[in-house]
Amino acid sequence: MTSIQPAPGVLIGYRALCIGTALLMVATGIGMQFFTGFMPTLLADIPNEAERHRQLAEWDRLAPMMTLTVAYCYGLAVIYGLGVFIPRKFWGWVIGIVLIGLALTTCALPFAIWVGILWLKPEVRSWFEGPTAGPSRETIPPPVSGE
Repeated sequence: MTSIQPAPGVLIGYRALCIGTALLMVATGIGMQFFTGFMPTLLADIPNEAERHRQLAEWDRLAPMMTLTVAYCYGLAVIYGLGVFIPRKFWGWVIGIVLIGLALTTCALPFAIWVGILWLKPEVRSWFEGPTAGPSRETIPPPVSGE
């Protein structure tokens, strides 16, 4: 008889980390879009014409990078939004650890460290490798070597 393991409590923290990071990325994307849209207007108010043209030329070089950064932020927001719904499979645990690692690069660093430490506990990993997760690695026969 197999007993059903309750979900580890770290899943609540992990989902909060994903939702918070997704909202952070959306806010960053919106802020950068706002900045990108208003920058030429702000630069147009420079009274010195030579300086204004120099600044506008510099902005023309930076605008594509800002656009890519906005797209990157929105892409990460979608990935973190989907990360909330990881399945109870081993690859779901791997996706979780990858998203926690990416969150270490944001201002959620202290919370991501805490969630990461709890995520690496053996009971969390075994929950993802539980009865609904498919065959465990112990039941998979070892590869046959060519003897």
